[in-house]
Amino acid sequence: MPAPAAALPIGTLRRFSPFNALDESLLDTFIEYCEVRSAEAGTVLFRLGDQDTDDFFLLKGSVQLVTAQGRESYIEAGLPNSNHALSRSRPRQQQAIAQTDITYFVMNNAVLAELNRNSQGAKDYLSIMAMGNPVDDDGDALLHQFQHDLNRGNFSLPSFPDVALQINRLIDDPDCNIDAVVKLIHSDPGIAAKIIQTANSALYRGVANCENINQAVMRLGLMTTKQLVISFALLGLFDSDSAMLKQQMQL
Repeated sequence: MPAPAAALPIGTLRRFSPFNALDESLLDTFIEYCEVRSAEAGTVLFRLGDQDTDDFFLLKGSVQLVTAQGRESYIEAGLPNSNHALSRSRPRQQQAIAQTDITYFVMNNAVLAELNRNSQGAKDYLSIMAMGNPVDDDGDALLHQFQHDLNRGNFSLPSFPDVALQINRLIDDPDCNIDAVVKLIHSDPGIAAKIIQTANSALYRGVANCENINQAVMRLGLMTTKQLVISFALLGLFDSDSAMLKQQMQL
């Protein structure tokens, strides 16, 4: 099992990215959240798929990283590839195993996300302290992971579809022309297919199926069409490849 080690000197912390970009006052603040540990050869630091909240920085020794495909790489303290966190992806895309007796330090990745924000000009130390608190529940874990990934540019927030906004504005216009609405819907194949599918559903189905957008909008009416388009667009915003995010959004 990993064991606690000595305190981390500021000069050592400055060797690692992103700490090397901080001034002395910020280093003094962030070093309080560095926990130095030691571990014996063969110790597993993290495994594939882990959703842990710590980032690992190697101070002494060597660590092996193994991907799900079996590809191996090695990080050795003192070399350029050791001057950053061992792995930043969540869930973990690699397993980390100590190849020798090692010394390393960990920092909560939410604190690192706050560091990124502060390094861009904001210096809210109270926020740093709050983000350094232990994670108490799944909601906090999701929030910390979200801020961590967003600050590191691991994903981007989706924008509301422009076509949906245009349809919304057009239908709200007292002089709205149904042909203009149909033309706009045609410009987005995804929305068009869903409108026709809804018009032919059990709730709206008529004597015959709608075969085009014009027939579907005529059957649904402009206000229902507007509400459906907005609903389709909102649902698209909450689509995610992350099982963790999907679970939280369904609550």
